Amino acid sequence: MPFNITQEFVQQLLEQIAQLTKQVSELTAEISELQQTIKELEEKKNRNSKNSSKPPSSDGYAKKPASLHGRSGRKQGGQEGHEGANLAQRRPDRIVGCMPSKCAKCPRRDECMAKAKVTESRQVIDAVVTTEVVQYDRYRVTDCPLHGWSRDGRFPEGVNGPVQYGASLQALVVALNTVGTHLPS
Repeated sequence: MPFNITQEFVQQLLEQIAQLTKQVSELTAEISELQQTIKELEEKKNRNSKNSSKPPSSDGYAKKPASLHGRSGRKQGGQEGHEGANLAQRRPDRIVGCMPSKCAKCPRRDECMAKAKVTESRQVIDAVVTTEVVQYDRYRVTDCPLHGWSRDGRFPEGVNGPVQYGASLQALVVALNTVGTHLPS
């Protein structure tokens, strides 16, 4: 079958090639955009609280990866023979007895208290801040019987104003102002 190649046919083919080339360029650009979107979505999907600034609550209910450490065969917690580190009990300033609550109004409470034994002691160590107001009175001696003169007593060094804070309170304020502002939150 003979095939006739005319100028019109060639022109048609060139237009079709141009149209297809344009379409390929547009599709290539769209593929690049889609690949970039896929990459961004994969990065976003792989982000969690350990590798970004996201809060742990945004991690969802996904199961955490198993620990890479193998089991040691020991039970959790302190091991036998380990002494531990605790606060030591000291001589108390005040003792509060903790009797059963039902014994409080019992008419034979005193008999029970005489037989009761301490089964456990716990201590609470707390800082108690007290204030002490010290008044310094300056005396004037007039007409001394021995010497005949008048004199005024002197206030201790550092007592300069009618009312002022003492050295201990000033130190406490400084400590709370410096150390107290750096406590972990």
